[in-house]
Amino acid sequence: ILNADYPRKWVIFACWSTYKGEWVFFYLTQRTGSPHYQYYFKLKSPITGKKKKYRGSTKSTSFEMAYEYLENVWFEIKSGKFFENELRKSQGLDSDIVSFGEIMEKFIENKLETSSTLTEKTRKEYKTMSDNLIDFFGQMEIETVGRRQLYRDYRTHKINKFFSDDGRVRYIINGREILRKLPSHVKKEDYGKTMVNREMELFFQCLNWAKIEYKFFTNTTIDPFEWYTEKRKDVYIEENEYRRLKDYYINVKPNHYYLNIIRFLVHTGLRPNELFSLTWDCVHFDRHVIEVKDRKNPRKGAGRRETTINTEVPIIGEAEKILKELKERPINTDRKNHVFVNDEGHHITRMEKSLKTALRHCNIDKNITLNVFRHQAASRFIKKGYSATYTRQILGHSPNSRVLESVYLHLDSKDLVNEMRIRERLDEDLRQNE
Repeated sequence: ILNADYPRKWVIFACWSTYKGEWVFFYLTQRTGSPHYQYYFKLKSPITGKKKKYRGSTKSTSFEMAYEYLENVWFEIKSGKFFENELRKSQGLDSDIVSFGEIMEKFIENKLETSSTLTEKTRKEYKTMSDNLIDFFGQMEIETVGRRQLYRDYRTHKINKFFSDDGRVRYIINGREILRKLPSHVKKEDYGKTMVNREMELFFQCLNWAKIEYKFFTNTTIDPFEWYTEKRKDVYIEENEYRRLKDYYINVKPNHYYLNIIRFLVHTGLRPNELFSLTWDCVHFDRHVIEVKDRKNPRKGAGRRETTINTEVPIIGEAEKILKELKERPINTDRKNHVFVNDEGHHITRMEKSLKTALRHCNIDKNITLNVFRHQAASRFIKKGYSATYTRQILGHSPNSRVLESVYLHLDSKDLVNEMRIRERLDEDLRQNE
């Protein structure tokens, strides 16, 4: 301590910073007009790389307490915590305790800004799921939330949110709470597993993002989550059911527009939104391909941001025949016009109501949407002998994705028997030729 009795009450400390490899001079003084001791020092900032002035109040009128405050600042500098706090402040975070809610809000804001392909409905779902997670984890410190017991507590919390005291299910419709009886075939402990899985998936995305962006979890681990087994939705339609649907749109209620949509989805594996946005400038009969614009990019961009790319999908056989029939109609088929329009040239993008009517008429008791015909296409490609690699490329999946096997393929024992018969015939042919 040098010149403690200096008239302006300056006290100077000189310390060697092994963390930064330089001398640091701390100044402690009581200025006129303030009863509190003030501190001041210069140090190279890890953010700018230049020397920066740090000053502030010790919030104490006692020299001993002010000295202790400054000593704590010095220990934070040596440990690196001081600069971690400064970095968090520059990122708009609380320097002392960062809550999960604060991180989740920033994560969702970033996700919605960088994901250009998300629909308005999907954005609302992400916001709702994040609000549900914040409702439970929000006030907890970010590095303490990755624990198995908290995951179990969250599951219990969700069950209590789903059900009223008398065991009825809560639904929020147009902002109003409606109570309905739980179906007899559904167990209370099985209810809401899909929602919990989706929300926990978003939860782990947030933690991984915090780990990359803010360097959290460097000294702590995140416990894995035991995913709940979900009841699989109706995502496949049998060949005989598909034939009955085609017959409905040909003979019962003729509608070649809807018929062409279903057939084209089955023969190309496009997503419904990709089919409806297809224009004639993207159809290349000379190369037997169609160009699908703004398709989801399976590889994604820098920082795992959602991006889009233009890809080409082959049109062979029935798919090409459908497009040629549409091209020959006496309506405007200029380059920028949509391909799938009705005979009056109107671009219709919804057929859910008609599809449900057709399913009822054909006695098909399944919750079928247009995206199911994309699953139908994937199974057909594999049954025809296409490799999984080619099928993934047609569908727009990444080369290492397991979605094709786990979600899209619907092969029964009959398909496996037929496949083995084909292999056996090939083996016999090879043996005869030897």
